[in-house]
Amino acid sequence: VGQLSPLPREALDIAAAGAPARVAKTRGYRGELILFTADENMAGWGFHFVNQLRRRGHEHWLIMADSADNCAGMHAQWEKMVSSYSEAPLSCAYSSYPKQHSGWAQWTRANHPDKMH
Repeated sequence: VGQLSPLPREALDIAAAGAPARVAKTRGYRGELILFTADENMAGWGFHFVNQLRRRGHEHWLIMADSADNCAGMHAQWEKMVSSYSEAPLSCAYSSYPKQHSGWAQWTRANHPDKMH
């Protein structure tokens, strides 16, 4: 698919030193990178987007997940596409930064009965 290589299967923390440059070099095309989010529970939506982008000749994309486990889960689900249909592997990264930032505490769930607030 195109001239770009997928990121390694092991989850990449985009907040790690040098990771953004590595992603840009590996997945960018003409200074562009299409970012979208997904997780293993809603991976089907992400997979649909990957297929749509590839059909149009775009491989300069990156799935941003919220954890290394979600990247691993999506890779596991996508494996059938690789082994059965010769699809290229996914490129997934996550960021540990938001959860490390002190401002994140304001977004923790309060003790409400509806569990949504």
